[in-house]
Amino acid sequence: MQNKKRPHGQGAAQTETMHHQDSAAPELVQPRARPILFSAPMVRAILAGTKGQTRRVVTHRDEVSTHQCPYGSPGDHLWVRETFAAGLGLAEVSERSQAIAMPGARRAPAVVYGADGAQLPSGCHWRPSIFMPRSASRLTLEIRETRVERLQEINELDARSEGVDSSSGSSIHPFSILWDAINGARSACSWASNPLVHVVHVVRFEVVAQSAGGAR
Repeated sequence: MQNKKRPHGQGAAQTETMHHQDSAAPELVQPRARPILFSAPMVRAILAGTKGQTRRVVTHRDEVSTHQCPYGSPGDHLWVRETFAAGLGLAEVSERSQAIAMPGARRAPAVVYGADGAQLPSGCHWRPSIFMPRSASRLTLEIRETRVERLQEINELDARSEGVDSSSGSSIHPFSILWDAINGARSACSWASNPLVHVVHVVRFEVVAQSAGGAR
């Protein structure tokens, strides 16, 4: 039986087409970014590298049943909102305070942060963290892990990772005091109420980016 000849160039074309299909780069999924509020002591803990976890009260039961964390998934980003002041007249104060708090890091021009302990000039006022626009945010965190647990399930290691001062020994008691100072006035959110919380493990994204760049 006579073999049929394939038209000239057909095999090469098919091979080239398959090659292009196989070598197509996978579509990159951009991490989602959400705002998150932190108090001045916790901002300082993030800057010092002692805070790698944050706990937030579960507000809807379906967040537990569907395993959906409202703050994001591993790989997503959280940009930090903190107490701040902004204005053209603050450029000098901004440069000085940020150079001390974050040497060598990206700085937002003419923005002063309450966590740095800077004194504002007369006529300038601090603004609550909830009003901070992303352009003024100086800290971005990357989520590494999330889970849900009861507040009082926290252990010593996790309490230290919350950024509390553990110089007195136990970290859990100082954390419970800090928790009540922030959340105690909210209904069913106090330490004694033992609410369900989202546990979010984070790391400063700037540090992640630098480590990745250095590994290349």
